[in-house]
Amino acid sequence: MPIYRLVFITTLLGFLHFMGCASNPQNPTENEITAPSPVDQAKNTPANSNSSWETKAHNFVEISFNPGSSTLSEKSKTSLTTILSTARQSGKIDEVLVMSWSDQDYPSKSLKKLAKSQRALAAKRNKVIKSYVNEIKKVDVDTFNMAERPNAISKLFNTADNELKETLVSAGLPTTADSSGHASKASRAVILVKIK
Repeated sequence: MPIYRLVFITTLLGFLHFMGCASNPQNPTENEITAPSPVDQAKNTPANSNSSWETKAHNFVEISFNPGSSTLSEKSKTSLTTILSTARQSGKIDEVLVMSWSDQDYPSKSLKKLAKSQRALAAKRNKVIKSYVNEIKKVDVDTFNMAERPNAISKLFNTADNELKETLVSAGLPTTADSSGHASKASRAVILVKIK
């Protein structure tokens, strides 16, 4: 695994942990939080002081969807607009990464895959977010369907999809089979903006 990708995934895991700690399970549709810059978080950790600069991932947001819906709320649109605007102030946007879940957590190894309707819901959420981001600014948007486990080809060639999902699961991302202590990501999407 290239070092830049490992550093990026480490930063992402820190963000997901932060988001899990900040989640309010009593009212998930109102829980849309823009996380502090990983640069600010990393400044207090000597071992990670250059991680955020190396990955150039400065802006993160987690948004919520109503169950069964792929419609972006006004609050979600505002959150997306804000992180893109903030990123543009810091430099040129390199790419946007979008990870969308269905109304269930990531499928466990024993379950292998969620129902087709759940996989389609996560895909539709990815598409809606990608479309909205491109309305604001034409940029490269990579999406990850968190209702699907990597297929055999993805595993064989260790694609970005396989690498990201396997690393997240190893780090404790909740699945349908367990409770890892991290907050559920069901009905949510995480958006990361990388700048050059």
